[in-house]
Amino acid sequence: MLLPTAPPHTASTSNLSMSAASVEREHDTKNPREGGQVQPMSRICNREGIVWARLTGYRPWPARIISDNERLSEPTFGQADKYRTKEDDTLVFFFGTNDIAWLRRKKDIYYWKAGLNKNFHKTTMRNTLFEKSLDEVRAYCSM
Repeated sequence: MLLPTAPPHTASTSNLSMSAASVEREHDTKNPREGGQVQPMSRICNREGIVWARLTGYRPWPARIISDNERLSEPTFGQADKYRTKEDDTLVFFFGTNDIAWLRRKKDIYYWKAGLNKNFHKTTMRNTLFEKSLDEVRAYCSM
C-alpha cells in the first residue's frame, strides 16, 4: 500500500512526449573518475538493496529497500508500519518521487541486474521523472 504522499512516479501528459523518430535508448552516464567515458547502467550500481519495484498499473521503477533498522530509526519510515498489509511485505523507497510503499518481495520487486536484463531502464517515451530517478540512483551509488 502506498503511503499518503503524491502518486508514485506519475507524469502528466505535458511531461511526456513521443516523436515518430524516437528510438529505444539506454540511459548511460559519464563517470568523471574514468576520464568521462560513458558507462552502461549495469556498471552504475552494484550496491545491495537497489532494486526495481513495480506497483500495479505502473512501470518498474528504481527503488531502494528500506532495512528494518532504518525503518525503526527514521520517524518517517517508522510511521509506515500502520500501512503494512502482510508480515512478509518489504518497504521500498522510490527514487525520483521519494515515495515509499510496502510491496511483496517475490511478486513486485526485481533485483537490479535482472531488471536491466529485462530492459526496465530503456524507454521509447521521454519521461523526465523516470530520468530523474535514474540520475538519483547514479548519485546514490557513487556515494
